[in-house]
Amino acid sequence: MIFQSPGALLDPMLSVGWQLRQCAARVGAGPAEIVAALEQVGLEAQPVLRQHAGQLSGGMQQRVLIAMALLLRPQLVWADEPTSSLDSDTAAEVLQALALMQQQTGCALVLITHDLRIVAQHCEQIAVLEHGRLVEAAQVAAFMRAPASAAGQALLRAAQVLQAGG
Repeated sequence: MIFQSPGALLDPMLSVGWQLRQCAARVGAGPAEIVAALEQVGLEAQPVLRQHAGQLSGGMQQRVLIAMALLLRPQLVWADEPTSSLDSDTAAEVLQALALMQQQTGCALVLITHDLRIVAQHCEQIAVLEHGRLVEAAQVAAFMRAPASAAGQALLRAAQVLQAGG
């Protein structure tokens, strides 16, 4: 699980390197795998390993969590609003890191987001929830053409208004 607020999950008192080593130890990964995981998500390993979470930007913290997931070789990753507090360039880097992780591990990736642009660019299927209940599930292309549920229709209309600058 990759949460919306990565800074809340990384211990501010411990170095990123220590936290990554603890994660790696769970699966028998060593220092070389830690360095490789950080580099795979676009981080320069040596400076990051010495730093604490508070010394990293939000995007860097998010990529550290993705590196942790890479080390664990997951079959399924839930990413809850992984770009919500990031600028557009950093958000693109985080989404690229998630896609790379998915390719390298073969894991299934569930993106939890309100941003239909992310869904359109990075997802094959969409599930629309309303009040915690599934109201629609579809291929993304079909959903973008004609959502079946009222909630899906409202979500698409809202996204189109936002995209138009309104």
